[in-house]
Amino acid sequence: MKTKRLLENWEMIGSTPKPDRTCDLNEAMRGERIPVGKPVTALEALIHAGRVSGSILEDGEAEYCAWVAESDWLYVCRFAAPAAQGESFLYFHGLDTDCDIWLNGEKLAEHRTMYLPLRLPVTGRLLADNLLQVYFYSPAATYRWHEANMPEEWMGIVSPAAMMRKPPCDLFRNYLGVTPHYASVGFFGDTVLETVEYAELRETGYGYRLDSRLAAATVSLSARVHVLPGKQAEARLRLLAPDGEAVWEQAVPLSAGEAETVEASFVLERPELWWPIGHGPQPLYKAVFEVWCGGVLCDAATRQTGFRQVDLVGDLFFRINGRVIRLWGANIATMGSVSHRENPDMARFLLEKAVLCNCNLLRIWGPGEPVDDEFYDVADCLGMLIWQDFYIEPSQLPDTPAYMAIFRAEAEHLILRLRSHPSLLLWCGSNESLHMLDYFSETARIGIPELLEGVFPELCARLDPGRYYHVSCPAGGLYANDPSVGDTHGSHCMMSFLPGERYAVFFSEHIVTAPPELKSLRRFVPEGDIWPEGYSDIADYGRANRLPPALERRGNDTVPHKLGPVERFYDATDAESLVYKLTAAAGYAYEELIGRQRRGKPAHDARGPRRSNGYMAWKFNNTWPQFYCGLVDYYGESHITYYSVRRALQPLLLQFEVDDHIHVWAVNDTPEDVAGILRVRLFRLSENRVIREFSCPAAVLAGESVILTDLDRLGHFRRDCVLHASLEDAGVQLARAVGCVDMERHLPFPQAKVQLAVEGSELCVTTDSFARCVELSGISESGDAFGWHFEDNYFDLAPFETKTVKILGKHRCGKIQAKAHYSAHTDEVYWSRPEQ
Repeated sequence: MKTKRLLENWEMIGSTPKPDRTCDLNEAMRGERIPVGKPVTALEALIHAGRVSGSILEDGEAEYCAWVAESDWLYVCRFAAPAAQGESFLYFHGLDTDCDIWLNGEKLAEHRTMYLPLRLPVTGRLLADNLLQVYFYSPAATYRWHEANMPEEWMGIVSPAAMMRKPPCDLFRNYLGVTPHYASVGFFGDTVLETVEYAELRETGYGYRLDSRLAAATVSLSARVHVLPGKQAEARLRLLAPDGEAVWEQAVPLSAGEAETVEASFVLERPELWWPIGHGPQPLYKAVFEVWCGGVLCDAATRQTGFRQVDLVGDLFFRINGRVIRLWGANIATMGSVSHRENPDMARFLLEKAVLCNCNLLRIWGPGEPVDDEFYDVADCLGMLIWQDFYIEPSQLPDTPAYMAIFRAEAEHLILRLRSHPSLLLWCGSNESLHMLDYFSETARIGIPELLEGVFPELCARLDPGRYYHVSCPAGGLYANDPSVGDTHGSHCMMSFLPGERYAVFFSEHIVTAPPELKSLRRFVPEGDIWPEGYSDIADYGRANRLPPALERRGNDTVPHKLGPVERFYDATDAESLVYKLTAAAGYAYEELIGRQRRGKPAHDARGPRRSNGYMAWKFNNTWPQFYCGLVDYYGESHITYYSVRRALQPLLLQFEVDDHIHVWAVNDTPEDVAGILRVRLFRLSENRVIREFSCPAAVLAGESVILTDLDRLGHFRRDCVLHASLEDAGVQLARAVGCVDMERHLPFPQAKVQLAVEGSELCVTTDSFARCVELSGISESGDAFGWHFEDNYFDLAPFETKTVKILGKHRCGKIQAKAHYSAHTDEVYWSRPEQ
């Protein structure tokens, strides 16, 4: 039998780093001991012990906690180990990052990457009472040591962060992090003592191949099993159907001694197919691997999987189970902040938020943290596709044999861990490595070609054949970021120009910066600093800084250059109007670009093929309380940008394109053809009425984007109007669009009176006049304004329509309020969730 015992009751001791990155355990052991319990990062331990404020993220105390990363930290654990027959191992699930490990005074290992767990054999080294010591070297001192001691040929080419195998945003950069810096150090996973008495699984494998009709799958299972000398064992392999019933099983006797690989294959008739969200169900099978000894289960592992056929039929253009599926979504950055420890609740929360945002693709960003198994399990269940980067930052890389061995081991571990997941769409070599070479073309190419063009594709072909490998993100064309080939990182709203960007083949990153909701912003920026005394939002000639200093400090140096088109909106006069202006401008930019990407072609080529195959916003989540671009902020709240992206990613999209003519486009990325009646209204704000309208039949085939009509028949009209279109079938609204002919700062929005009514778990929202950007908010009976989520929010509403909105989120009851942005009027209702 294989037993696993969690090692707890840790203590932590801080010490001053030595210039040569060595440690003196005897000296370190004389320091003050801080109880840790379950192993966590040094900062978490200090917070739990009351040594550091738990609100450091919100109080702007990064300077205060920076000393944590400037220190070495020794973790100490004493544990008993009763005499046991067999083999023993220490398994470290998460070490961050550079550390040395001792057991009973003997140095066992050095570990230099947080992207690999560590398993150390300790058979014969255990005593009745044991002392385990893990010495973590200061990430700040380690960074400076690499900077000073790297080979001369790497100077100015290889980043010291690339020599430290941890997320570069942990390392003294305000990009995605805090200012001036915070770097995590310590444990981010459990440490376990494993004892093997008879036999254990060392590795499991699963693969399949569907036939051309998708009617049968040839399935292969493998297990590498180690049986201890003198023992007898049996490997049992099974495949369980989605209902839990075994559809195949086999038992294989094993001999003792060296690890033995067991392989088996069979044909499964009529497998249930796994589909991406919106295109079908997600039936999940389980491959079960067991080792039995004398009727006793010694070890077991289960792999969740599903059957689907993915074919690359064009330039990042995929057919899944025979159906073309375009990819729309966002990037997932580091999910943790003070810790990179796995957080299943956060993984599920973000994935469910992504589903509600109409995403079918998420990219795991290469310079981020290692993502735990729970994330991929939930993605499988929800039908979310995953673009998986290898954990490489956009820098040239150290190319010594030792470093290349680490990169190879990290990639191999990741492939073996994830390859059974049906949600896994593709592997990608790195983030922006080739893109950065274009920027710095005179730079020597160190490490990157060997890794991206040799090591990674070879590993993917050997360990996960059939899955697409993309060399880097972005890549393709005359240069890495060429929009006409491969994928592109958009420069939209930035101080740069990218030819051909209007109809890119695939946006794998697109950024527009904006602050979070005002209630979130107030948690980490003092009210007086959001709108400081004497601040003016008017951008005079030559004034480069148009943000309050506190907001810039909570972002990074690129924030002002990546704002949306703020010039289209009224100048702000206070904190509330400033946050609205910045977020509404970002929302406008998202809807404009995503809508064009969804259409995939200009009006003059409306009968031509769609040129665009996918889009991902950069980024979905903010790791810290900050001003940047997360659609979901640090507190889990969703502002205008989230809902703008959600509307732009609706599978059935209706959108106005205002140019020399005004066109109504329909985009259908559902699996079904759609037909109905299109009704178009022209609403004059100053008169509060529809002044012209028409209806016409409309249809759009699955997978197509078409112009349903132009608005030429409305003739000549003033620009102070709002456009409204709805596509209906048998009285049911299938899609809806609202648009403006002029920019917002020219439009006279009225003092709308929005009214709310509750029907079960839905709100019914109406208005007496046109309501610009209706904001729904809630507060629970305990006074909690956070954790509410509405199916739609920050939407426009006309007086001739009723909008129903599902009430989601964690709360079961409370007051819900509605208010249009340009109106002083509010309405509120009390709501309680109906009993199921």
